[in-house]
Amino acid sequence: MREVTEQGLAKQREEESKIIQDGRQAVNAHREEQNLEKICTCGFHGKAVIMPLVRKHHNLPLSDPPKRIFAATFASSEGNTNLLFPYLTQSEEEESAKVASAHPEVVLSQHLAEVAMVLGNPRTLDTSSLYVRDTRFYRRRPSKLFLHFMHCQTG
Repeated sequence: MREVTEQGLAKQREEESKIIQDGRQAVNAHREEQNLEKICTCGFHGKAVIMPLVRKHHNLPLSDPPKRIFAATFASSEGNTNLLFPYLTQSEEEESAKVASAHPEVVLSQHLAEVAMVLGNPRTLDTSSLYVRDTRFYRRRPSKLFLHFMHCQTG
């Protein structure tokens, strides 16, 4: 059963990746037709410009979503494909930060970071003193975690 789920998730991720790539190609083709300067469409530059604004002005200081979010595109009413999070002007940056601050994966990354701060990073946690099924790890401030876990469940 788990293998079937993993295969389904892998197929879904592959399809999402193809959609992102197709959108990036369409944005690049449109900009080339219009003799506009080539821009980063992989999400790296968009994330680098937009996330500091999200962290500073939208109360998500620990948020660190994947860059693929900033590579998303949409078809405009004129039929052009554009970046969902444009970043070329200050007004675009501010509007993109506002939209990004409500994106489920941006918000989720904030909640996961806060959970990790309370529980500790599982990669660096010294578990040598904990027994299998020992609940001491999970007894750390559950009241602080409740809202974050609720968001993770519904997000």
